[in-house]
Amino acid sequence: MSEFLSLIVIYKGSRPYEVIKLHATSDAQLQFKLQQLNDDPQVVAILTSHPDIQHAYETLIYPKAKDKTVDYVITHYALFFKKAPHHMKYGNTHLHKIRIPY
Repeated sequence: MSEFLSLIVIYKGSRPYEVIKLHATSDAQLQFKLQQLNDDPQVVAILTSHPDIQHAYETLIYPKAKDKTVDYVITHYALFFKKAPHHMKYGNTHLHKIRIPY
């Protein structure tokens, strides 16, 4: 298991997206940071994968994306990611902006 949770945060406006690695020091700190991103009105979506899935890009996205660039996949995230099911939540909070590959 990685000590980091990698996220791609999609923003409104001129800053299209940012890759963030959150250090998993504690569940409370991780939940706090995710809640901050979820509550930020400039954030449109938070792309991540299920923590138990290794190599999510290669196994879940690449078969659909084929020759598309990573930038294409990120900017067209709705084609490759879906809203996380309501039962997938961090702590007691469902984060409605979280998207996972399908």
